[in-house]
Amino acid sequence: MVADFLEKSSAIVDDMFHEALKLRTIVSDAVEEEVESAARALKRRRREAEHAVHVARRAIERHPLPATCVVFAAGVLTGTLVVDRFTPA
Repeated sequence: MVADFLEKSSAIVDDMFHEALKLRTIVSDAVEEEVESAARALKRRRREAEHAVHVARRAIERHPLPATCVVFAAGVLTGTLVVDRFTPA
């Protein structure tokens, strides 16, 4: 009876061990896929950002006066907002 119980227990433990190994493999593969996906997304976003910088530089080179006016206006607006926010009432 005790030997039968130990045999069944051993089989159950073996089954649980194999299931744990399968689960570890599944989780490991899923994590690896997500890490690779995140790396691809990061590379894609970096290329898009570099392209946006290139386009902006080209636009500034082609139209320097309007670009200067836009930057000046943005500076004035930012300065106004900062002064209004940090000036005591």
